[in-house]
Formats: sequence, C-alpha cells, structure tokens
Amino acid sequence: MRRLYLLAFCALLFAPQLAGAQTLTRLPQPSVTGTLYRFTPAASTALPAAGLAVYVAPSGQDRPQWIGPSITGADGRFSFYRLTAGQDYTLRVYNGSLALYEQIVRAPRQLDPVVLAVFSSAFTVYYYPRPADGDAVAKSLSAIPHQSKALQTRTAVLSTPTNTLWFGDRVAIGDAKLIAETLVAGGVKIRAVKRFAVPARTNESIIEIGASEASKDNPPLSLIAIAQALDFPRK
Repeated sequence: MRRLYLLAFCALLFAPQLAGAQTLTRLPQPSVTGTLYRFTPAASTALPAAGLAVYVAPSGQDRPQWIGPSITGADGRFSFYRLTAGQDYTLRVYNGSLALYEQIVRAPRQLDPVVLAVFSSAFTVYYYPRPADGDAVAKSLSAIPHQSKALQTRTAVLSTPTNTLWFGDRVAIGDAKLIAETLVAGGVKIRAVKRFAVPARTNESIIEIGASEASKDNPPLSLIAIAQALDFPRK
C-alpha cells in the first residue's frame, strides 16, 4: 500500500513537467520557409548559405511593414510564422545592407531551394570576346545563377586571349573573386585581377573581363591564390 501511495505521489509531482514537455513539442508550422544555398565555383554541389537576413512584407503596399529578419542557420534555412494565409508577400534576402534576391510568395508556402551567387547584386559584368577564347568564358559565366549578374559584351581591341579581370570600388571583393574563380574553374587562364587604375562613377559598379598586354606573361592564377587574396592592386 505504501508503494502505491509513493507511485501516486510521484505521478502528481511530475505530471505538470510531462505536460509541459508535450506542449513544447507542438511547434507551429511555418507560414513561409525555404533554404538558401551559395554557388561555389568548381564545387559539385552548392553549399548552404548561413548568416543571411531574410525579410518579408505584404505586397502591394506603399509603405509595407517589413517582418524579420529570419537569419539563415548553418543549413541555410529560414522560416516565418503566423503570416496571413492567402496574402502575397515580398521576400528579400540581404547580405548586410546589400540586397541579393527578391521573390513574391503567397503564404503558406515552402519555397524551392534558392541558389545565390554573389555578395551584392549591384554590378554589371562586361566581357570582350576574343577568337582565342573559344566558348570557355561564355560557358563559365553561364554557370553562375541567372539572378547574379547583368552580362554585356563589348568589342575587343586586342587579339590577346582573355587574361585579366578589372573591377570597380563598389564591387564587393567577394564578387570579384567569385567571377575570377568561376573563369579559372572553367579553364580560362586569368593572370591578373585588378581594381580599375582610375576610379570613377562610370566604372565603380563594373567588372570587366578582357586582356592586358602587361599581364600576358604572368603565370595563371590558381583558385587558392584568388581565394586567399585580401585585396587586389590598382593598376
């Protein structure tokens, strides 16, 4: 009899804790969720993009109230809860203060995986095609996710094969590296990465892929050398 009383007392003592534990496991389902990945040159698969800030706001409003951020975890996932079902939301992804991606979503929704390439979307890539390049440069650039860049071509002056990448002061170092690494991974012999010699508003948000007589005898840069560079010279 004493044992029965003891068991009943223990059941009463721990019942609130067990009930609380069961309550904690009943998490609400997210209204909008998704996974962000980072495009990496020469990698067989994209890697999860951690530490990015994701916001949503009701679409079609002059002064929308932004909700967030939801910071992507080590697995690249983000989630928003208690959004209005049937409402369209503008979803934006930021790297610091730089907007990387935008999409309209209707809650509730689980997004398809999104592959992001760049650290800032505010730049244009100019390429000067040369017969000696074949299709190596074009193929390399086409491997980068489409939302990452605005690509334009210009008429080449030199017949020297592509060997140099220049970039402006408003282009993130990570983006200059990304384009250079993508070219090298595609078999293009990039021999120099430089900032524009004369900074100007006309070139501050530009990446140029071309040739330089001054760089033609330099050894080709490796992926490791580009990745480890802290900055690039202004020449």
